[in-house]
Amino acid sequence: HYENNPEHVRPTPANSNVPHVLLLLFLLVFQSSDPQGQCLAAPQTPLPTYKQRYDEFKKLFKELPDTERLVVDYPCALQRDILLQGRLYLSEKWLCFYSNVFRGTKISLTLKDIMTVSKEKTARWIPNAIQINMNTEKFFFTSFSAREKSYQTIFRMWQNTLLNKVKHTHTHTSRFVTFALHGKTYLI
Repeated sequence: HYENNPEHVRPTPANSNVPHVLLLLFLLVFQSSDPQGQCLAAPQTPLPTYKQRYDEFKKLFKELPDTERLVVDYPCALQRDILLQGRLYLSEKWLCFYSNVFRGTKISLTLKDIMTVSKEKTARWIPNAIQINMNTEKFFFTSFSAREKSYQTIFRMWQNTLLNKVKHTHTHTSRFVTFALHGKTYLI
């Protein structure tokens, strides 16, 4: 009965160690994992530091003021004729994007000139995109790993810039009115 059953494989020297090897591989992969589930046996690329990202930002966007400070950056893609995989950089006053796909694409938008920031979907149902509308152009960024968090940060920075713009305009208006109330006349 033992030899006549084709579904039963009798251990032989060639296949007798297979279960042990599989168990050993399983243990190596899953027992050597860190708490986030990444295999420690696999080579790890160190995460870039803030200084490395800041230096990269300054090197790519030399036209920005030297005082401009990087706040956060996100890997994402810009939707054009094709998806341009790249990185979005958000600084105190600028939203920038760089992709080295093909000849490279570089975009620098001042936050104060942005008209709207909206959450969008790709393929009509995947909520992973953000659209930035300027006066004459629209920029559709997609493939965010954490779209909600990215949107909130971009939206808050944009709103803060608009509030500072209004505050700055109001301050200048108040100065004019103040000077006029003190009997001095200024032609502006």
